[in-house]
Amino acid sequence: MAEKLVRDLLSDRIPAAELRIEENPESLRQMAIRKLHEEFGELADTDYSDVNEFADVLEVVLHIAKQGGITEEEVFSARDKKAAEKGRFERGLVWSGPQN
Repeated sequence: MAEKLVRDLLSDRIPAAELRIEENPESLRQMAIRKLHEEFGELADTDYSDVNEFADVLEVVLHIAKQGGITEEEVFSARDKKAAEKGRFERGLVWSGPQN
């Protein structure tokens, strides 16, 4: 089994010999990106219907942001600002590109 990033509190359930702390920021970032793909795949497997899988995806996204020096508050503030300026994705608006 390949190494993978796991949630902090799982250290209570996984033997210590099977765990380590990743100290290299770039390696940790790459592991977090792989974790994001894993979690997104699990969300897709639920046909995008499991709130817990949405939470897992969001948790990993926020972890990656934090690694880059971006706080959770900054992410949600930027989301709100973009929504105020450009809207959200609620209407299902699709752009078909320039018409010739």
